[in-house]
Amino acid sequence: MNHVLVRATDARPFLVIMLSSALLLGLTQHASAAQQTHQDINTPISDAISDIEIITVEGTVVPFKSVLSIESATSSDPDMRQPLSLLPGVSVNGNGSVSGIIQYRGLMGDRVNTKIDGANISAAGPNGMDSPLSHVLATGDQTITLYQGIAPVSAGAETIGGALSIAQRPIEYSDSSTYQLSGQLLLNAFEFGRRHAAVTTTVINQDNFVNIAADWQQGNNSQSGSGALIPSTFYQRSGVKISGGRQTKSSSLTGFIMQRNTDESGTPALAMDIVYIDALLAGLNYQLKLNDDWNVQAHLRANNNEHIMNNFSLRDPTQMSQFRENYVDSEGRSARASISQSLASLTSEYGIEWHSKEHHSDITNPNMSAFYLHNFNQVNRQLYSVYGQWTDEQAHSYTWQVGGRLSQIDYQAEPVDSNMAMMNPNVAALRDVFNTASREQSFQLMDVVGKYREQLAPSEFWHISLGIKEQAPIYQQLYTWFPLGISAGLADGRNYLGNLELEKETAYKIDLGICLDLVLQTD
Repeated sequence: MNHVLVRATDARPFLVIMLSSALLLGLTQHASAAQQTHQDINTPISDAISDIEIITVEGTVVPFKSVLSIESATSSDPDMRQPLSLLPGVSVNGNGSVSGIIQYRGLMGDRVNTKIDGANISAAGPNGMDSPLSHVLATGDQTITLYQGIAPVSAGAETIGGALSIAQRPIEYSDSSTYQLSGQLLLNAFEFGRRHAAVTTTVINQDNFVNIAADWQQGNNSQSGSGALIPSTFYQRSGVKISGGRQTKSSSLTGFIMQRNTDESGTPALAMDIVYIDALLAGLNYQLKLNDDWNVQAHLRANNNEHIMNNFSLRDPTQMSQFRENYVDSEGRSARASISQSLASLTSEYGIEWHSKEHHSDITNPNMSAFYLHNFNQVNRQLYSVYGQWTDEQAHSYTWQVGGRLSQIDYQAEPVDSNMAMMNPNVAALRDVFNTASREQSFQLMDVVGKYREQLAPSEFWHISLGIKEQAPIYQQLYTWFPLGISAGLADGRNYLGNLELEKETAYKIDLGICLDLVLQTD
């Protein structure tokens, strides 16, 4: 028999309070039954289809990008890998149930510019345990935007592998000055102890809104087709997000703050599991309509992450000398502003951006107090960027777009050390070479993009895009001074050393496609 399960003892206190409040407010309750994934071969097809996990998605295709609007989700996956897989060329590398890393057309990680609620996430974990996807609340009210093929320069700097954005669906103001209350409660239960609860509450009128959203997710180890347990596939996390906004005839101001807490969760593809991740994300958005032609936008973002992982708490203990615990933290700050002009079918956009990221990492052994490895010491990355973009969209005819972006990225890092340097001359040599080298790095980047799309019929078109895309090395590629299995989520089991002599990456890209309606007739 299928059941819906809610256990207050498994949830964080704030979730219990909000679930109770939601019921008292009379919110609409949507309970989805547990899904039976293994069907008997004699089960009728109609019965099997009724047990398939359901995701409600609305899609819109506009020139040069695809937009998916997720209204509700009852998937047993705790992240968004199922709806993301609906986008052509997109997949998610599942290093863990809550550590999925987006891949687009074969490129992944930092090469795919992924924004969450308008923020470039500053992940604390050097192997992507707290990937951008881990910062999304599973409340079923998200909008996914994929910039198809070669990303436009307005999508951001360093988009050599494409660009994708996930954000909470915009709040629609009401037509009345009277405040209205609405909300939704989701309760889901699946196999392997996977449970999910989410609640949203909105108070809104024609000028103001306040929205509160929260989720809680938990799962046990999964099983293989033969019934064997798959280790380190368990997870537990929760989050809460408060947002609000106000609009006038010519302007709008919105803001949000979100706390995301991941507790003990497995990452089977990596050498350690998650003990905890505490993440904070906040933002402000301002939009001003100067007149019928000109609009100004400004955005501020802040992201702090603290993370502990180890190889002994959640796995079978190894030799005591091989116990490792890694404490990492990161801080991210960003600001961007743009001004756009719309004249008939032509839109011009000009913008400026700044991003700052700082990373720190220490590795210890709880059984050996003298052991330490200062892995990354106050690594700082600063990005400065400007761009211009012009788009001409002729209804039912053609669309073209051209743009250019110039960026500069500056790096610096503090000296590193390890107790092993006192006993091992090779470790001492690695440390000394790194500390005496010039750790300040600077990269100048240029992006140029041109796109053309012609409509042949209501559902037929062809397009071509050309681009030059450049990307600076990520901090792991530069500053990994001691050989470790740090691969920014690649999870290939190899050890790597950084290289301070790395240069920027440059890609010369062409994208050509055609969409035709073909009708096949048979006698």
